[in-house]
Amino acid sequence: MKCLIFISITFMLYSITAQSINAQSDILKPGSTVRVSSLLTDEGPIIGTIEELTEFDIAVNYRNRIIYIPYHTIEQLEVHTGIRRRTGRGALIGLGSGAVLGGLIGAITYTECVSEGWFDCMFTYDSRAESAGLNALLLGAVGGLTGAIIGATKKN
Repeated sequence: MKCLIFISITFMLYSITAQSINAQSDILKPGSTVRVSSLLTDEGPIIGTIEELTEFDIAVNYRNRIIYIPYHTIEQLEVHTGIRRRTGRGALIGLGSGAVLGGLIGAITYTECVSEGWFDCMFTYDSRAESAGLNALLLGAVGGLTGAIIGATKKN
């Protein structure tokens, strides 16, 4: 989902006072992508780019035609400020999934080692819990890294 800023109240005040909006000048400018809900449009919100900001209305390029919307008719105005990525969410989902899967695999596949020589049981797990825990840690780390990479490529 796009990161949106709701500034309809500012436009209502702007239309009453007819002064410039200095605090919003870096966000709302020609070329910005906006979604405008207006009392004048029947087909729903207009999604387009700002062509011009005047004292009384906003000019939006909507489907290759310029639509002038008076400020006093604007119900809601959303400005697209960028792309939000889901890196953290992907990492958490991958970490959790990998940990659960690794723990189950470690617990199910554990077999007790019977030593017949000096180094027979050197790299084996001592208990079912150790096998489950270490496999959960290993697959959780792999899943977290994979989830972070996948989450970073998803855009909202």
